[in-house]
Amino acid sequence: MACPETASVLSLEFQPCIHLKDGKKFITSVKDSTTFTHLFESYHDCQNNSKEAEFTVSAQNQTRIHGSLSVGEVVRNFSLRSFLFICKTTDDPELNKLQQHAANATKKAVNAFELLMAGGRSIPDKKRSSSGVKGGLSRKDELYNNLIETFFKQHKLDLSKPVLQTEGSYIVQI
Repeated sequence: MACPETASVLSLEFQPCIHLKDGKKFITSVKDSTTFTHLFESYHDCQNNSKEAEFTVSAQNQTRIHGSLSVGEVVRNFSLRSFLFICKTTDDPELNKLQQHAANATKKAVNAFELLMAGGRSIPDKKRSSSGVKGGLSRKDELYNNLIETFFKQHKLDLSKPVLQTEGSYIVQI
């Protein structure tokens, strides 16, 4: 026979925030295995938000409680039954703008490894003049420049600098 799961009767208060305009205050029965994070997510209406709301939970005596603790642990060990939840998400437009800019900057940040490797790779230089031709390029050098444009620039191919210096023009000609 399985043991029935125990529950505790708690007084919960959710302060007003951008998700809960009026806040909530009620007494309810909660399973002792429920974490405070799960409790917050169950009663706090922030599902439309793409970002999870951050919160603090404290007992009426201002003791802060970590969200991963279960209700049963706190009730049994500290005899606390009244909890205040405060959503940290703000409606401050300046802070929201700052968070948005920070997110954009993170997306555009250059990977450090790619930055270090960028100096080690390059594409062959195009020919600017041909020997034996007074003005312009020979047909062979025009084809060489077209190959560089097509295969290296359009397809974003590159060679390591040591290979480029020793065998770069030979690779293009083949």
